[in-house]
Amino acid sequence: MIISTLKGLLTITITLAAIAATQLACADWTIGNEQSQIQFTSIKKGSVAEVHYFNSINGGTDNKGSFSMVIDLASADTNIAIRNDRISKFLFEITEYPAANVSASAPAATLKLLQAGTSTHLETELSLNLHAVTKQLNA
Repeated sequence: MIISTLKGLLTITITLAAIAATQLACADWTIGNEQSQIQFTSIKKGSVAEVHYFNSINGGTDNKGSFSMVIDLASADTNIAIRNDRISKFLFEITEYPAANVSASAPAATLKLLQAGTSTHLETELSLNLHAVTKQLNA
């Protein structure tokens, strides 16, 4: 179950990292709850997909192309209070592992060439730390 959650977070994180990368041209861009959202999907009864999100994320970029983000796992929101508690306690084990951490970097020179409102496709290595396990992934 943790592996499938890891894959779900990875997909979401890669998407957010790609969005953040387009903003790096505006040095020291920040990620916050007002403008950004991390979603994850659970599968119920083998076929019913439900989308959930985290209420607390923080992170940002710098003018050198470094990106980092912290996801507060206790802020998982499924719109069902008892399920929020169970996910936090049994899946994420927040008393021992309260956060997931994501970091990546992109070539600053490439990002500086971006004009406001434009985007580009970049491939980079992403580091995801969840449950005290760090995975290096291509994004």
